[in-house]
Amino acid sequence: MINFRLINHNEIDDAIKLSEYSFKYILKGEEREKRADFMTRHDIIGVFEKDKMIAKTHIIPFEIIINDEKYDMGGIYGVATYPEYRRKGIVNKLMDMSLEFMKEKGHLVSYLHPFDIGFYRKYGWELISNLKKTTVEAIDFSYDKTIKGEVVRPEGFERLSDIDDIYNAYIKNYNAMMTRAKQWWIETKYDENYCPAIYYDENKIPRGYIFYKITEDVMEIAEYIYLDEESRKGLFNFISNHDSMVKKADIMTTDDENMYFLFDNPSVKTEIIPYFMGRIILLKAFLEKYFKNKKFEEKIVIWVKDDKALWNQGRYELLNNEIKFEQYDEIREEDIDFNKEILTDINTLTVVLLGFQKISFLKDAGKVKGDNDKVKILEALTYNKYSSFLDYF
Repeated sequence: MINFRLINHNEIDDAIKLSEYSFKYILKGEEREKRADFMTRHDIIGVFEKDKMIAKTHIIPFEIIINDEKYDMGGIYGVATYPEYRRKGIVNKLMDMSLEFMKEKGHLVSYLHPFDIGFYRKYGWELISNLKKTTVEAIDFSYDKTIKGEVVRPEGFERLSDIDDIYNAYIKNYNAMMTRAKQWWIETKYDENYCPAIYYDENKIPRGYIFYKITEDVMEIAEYIYLDEESRKGLFNFISNHDSMVKKADIMTTDDENMYFLFDNPSVKTEIIPYFMGRIILLKAFLEKYFKNKKFEEKIVIWVKDDKALWNQGRYELLNNEIKFEQYDEIREEDIDFNKEILTDINTLTVVLLGFQKISFLKDAGKVKGDNDKVKILEALTYNKYSSFLDYF
């Protein structure tokens, strides 16, 4: 008999073994201890046949920032099944249970890194972030002699507070970014031999940083964060000083980053990489928080389909910061007045509210139906910051 339940601490090693088999790696010694400690902070739903763990998924509690407000986010991580138990509907059941669990925990939003975008779209997740990879050949490195600040390579975790200050200032430009605890910085950003370099202006104020590593003849830059043009140039000077060591630099940034236009040779290779997916877990509570400081005098009615989380599905009436909701097990288009109301699904509404896509574009694409005037009002209320995400789990 197969049963689903939260695992206990004594079963964490079984969860590690399942991940090792599914994702083809082996952890030993200190690495294994660190992973076990990391997993004690997760809620892990395990699938058992008798006493054997045959599948599992993790839900990690995080916080993200939307319109300068913190939202509880549940991160889906480490979905794994032994191959002999695949194609039996187990992962489908795990996703259903994850949604129910996050509802009970009060997570307003959930993120995941997809192995298959189409699969997770069926469960209400949608793309909310891309990354841009810019490849600059060493011959195109340039050095700006007018920059008066300096770059410091700290030892270990020293100056982490400076990096954190820069990051927190930077993410105010975006929606959907994650707040980072000190432990998260240490466990993830300093992993795999990545090390930081910090730019300080001539007044010794930290204004930008990169996390990078050099693999053979490539400088891999996992984050390039700067608060002004001076710090962008100062960090690029640091990269350019490696021209005798590497043949090229691969720079990962948010997908709206256009620094390549400012290069001496803008003809560089750029690649857009679909990255993280998100979905709203508790829509009414999310809308109440999202619209609490927004004022609009014209009522907006949105019908939302969400057949995987029926507690969200129904008719929402928005007026100023008041949200009225009627739950429907089934939504019929003949019940909707498309001259006054809007119809969409949880996937589409998620990307609209986070700011990853404009609702007018999604209406043109057939993802939204309804009144054009109401769509314009909703776009003015929602598209103020672009969404992006730089972390990984």
